[in-house]
Amino acid sequence: MVKANWWRPLPALVLLWLAVMLSWAAGTPSELPGVALEWPLLLHLERGVVLVAGLALVVLVGTRATMGHFPFKLGQIEYAVAEINEQLEQTKRFHQEQMGALEDVLENRPIGPSGE
Repeated sequence: MVKANWWRPLPALVLLWLAVMLSWAAGTPSELPGVALEWPLLLHLERGVVLVAGLALVVLVGTRATMGHFPFKLGQIEYAVAEINEQLEQTKRFHQEQMGALEDVLENRPIGPSGE
């Protein structure tokens, strides 16, 4: 039985095929690098995979950037910006509630010396 969404990997496969054809059109070097294992087709396949992966990375970062989610990483420490924003909102709400409670207490406090 064939699944209804058999076509889902087709765009990625077509993109890979186009990348391999682009690599083929660019030509094969006279001396192949070691990763090609002396096989020109493998060299073009590897070039195509790298091209598709790089394009996917650029598209992913670009689309997330348009939604306001920029990658933020410093060395081995990675911060989740959305989680930090949620924590800041919770802290802001907490302090606003505390300020409101203090304002209520101060409004009900008698003005003047305590003996009056």
